[in-house]
Amino acid sequence: MGRIFTLTSSATPSHAATGPAGIVAHAKSTILAYINMIYEALGKVYPIIQDMMSDTIWRLLRYKLMSPEEDHINLKVQLADAYLESGNYREAPRTAEEIKDVEYKSERMMPSLYMLFSRIDEVENGAEGAIESALRSVVTCMEIFGKWSDWTVSSLDFYCKVLKRAWRVDEVRRVVQDCDLAIEKLCGKLEDSGVRVSD
Repeated sequence: MGRIFTLTSSATPSHAATGPAGIVAHAKSTILAYINMIYEALGKVYPIIQDMMSDTIWRLLRYKLMSPEEDHINLKVQLADAYLESGNYREAPRTAEEIKDVEYKSERMMPSLYMLFSRIDEVENGAEGAIESALRSVVTCMEIFGKWSDWTVSSLDFYCKVLKRAWRVDEVRRVVQDCDLAIEKLCGKLEDSGVRVSD
């Protein structure tokens, strides 16, 4: 997507008016979003990423922004992803199914979980088999975070890549248009909040 987000000196976060309660409400998703951006840029093998994740999870638990149960689910997701990356195609789906059956998982975790299922489906059934779960991730993001959120942009990008691998050319064009529109709307929201966006 190639955009750099910088906070201007006059920036006022959109949730500032709600005071400390509003800041706390947004803290968890904001912190994890930044970690995810760095994680995607550098890759999981860098020790600094592992250290940042460990420290972040510890702080979220300490300040009660994340429950121990949610931490457990996050670890399960990472474990399933690690199995997938290492080629252990037996344990990856088994671990993912364990997560799916857990009652206390947060709905905010579902988009990432659907992306995980999509990657597993692609290994087992090819790109065509991965489309449904990838689409579920997009729909869930829109329902939870809204149409013009960074999470929705990420899920649209993921969905587009799956469609490309499945050679769904016409659908790819439509999704790219949706993704571009979502990015445009997101940039507008960020600029309204004092965040300068540059290509």
